[in-house]
Amino acid sequence: MLWITVTVSGCGEKKPFDIELPPSQVNIYKWESEEHIGTISDQGKIDTLVNDLHKSRSSSTANMDFALPDYLLVFLHGERTVLQVGYYTEIQDLGVEGRYWWKDRMYNLKTELSSITKLEEMSNE
Repeated sequence: MLWITVTVSGCGEKKPFDIELPPSQVNIYKWESEEHIGTISDQGKIDTLVNDLHKSRSSSTANMDFALPDYLLVFLHGERTVLQVGYYTEIQDLGVEGRYWWKDRMYNLKTELSSITKLEEMSNE
């Protein structure tokens, strides 16, 4: 009987990036100033990013001193925020190498968001 209970409770555990509602857009903000600099609305890119984050390894940053991310990615379903992830423009080595930080964990995903680079270039002109 105990084995069945443990198995059933284990099946209900949420994994990182299990999102209740699928995001339909991602708003991009500068981390420090909270300035909104753009939006990603390409559903294919959003789905790929969420799936890649879900599959990536991670490492705890709970006891580390490190610079905060450059950007905040706010994943929305309609008007509802379903996920917020920090994004670094440069790859960080915080136990694993990557650009994405969420809930005291660095994720081993190096995917560069070219839309951020383009938005930054436009704002500097």
